[in-house]
Amino acid sequence: MILLDTHVWIWHVAGDVRRVGRSTIRLLKRSADLDVLRLSPLTIFEVSSLHAAGRIELSPTLDRWIAAAMQDGGVRLAPLTMEMARQAGAIGAMSVRDPLDRLLIATARERGYRRLSLETGSMDYFAPARALYARHGFVVCEPFEGYKADPNSVFLTLDLAADRAGST
Repeated sequence: MILLDTHVWIWHVAGDVRRVGRSTIRLLKRSADLDVLRLSPLTIFEVSSLHAAGRIELSPTLDRWIAAAMQDGGVRLAPLTMEMARQAGAIGAMSVRDPLDRLLIATARERGYRRLSLETGSMDYFAPARALYARHGFVVCEPFEGYKADPNSVFLTLDLAADRAGST
């Protein structure tokens, strides 16, 4: 299963190769075909909040955009359980500041995912994002799931099995 971050989902739906990368677009297409793409219900909340605040524009309407993005993108909602909410709260703001990111991590843990992995840019523009991920425990890793080494990309992973051992 692949649990998508809000911005990755938005960029994927938009086909924004510049932000997501060709390898990621191909991976997400294959994953959609295999019915393994998931979103937290809170991703819908975050998209709605960004739209309401005028930070993103979705057309023709928010509801139609979400419906089309779910259907056309081959994405289904992952459940959000009471245990996921409890785990997200237990992570604590000192280790992961964004509550939605804490819920994504808790969702991945609850669903038994062993790791969270991501690809981001290697250019200076992406340095703040890489620093943020490092503060959250992500470490540099080899390319994964069909990615190839690319001088414009940095691959990061968070070992949830090790992370889970310290969270209970």
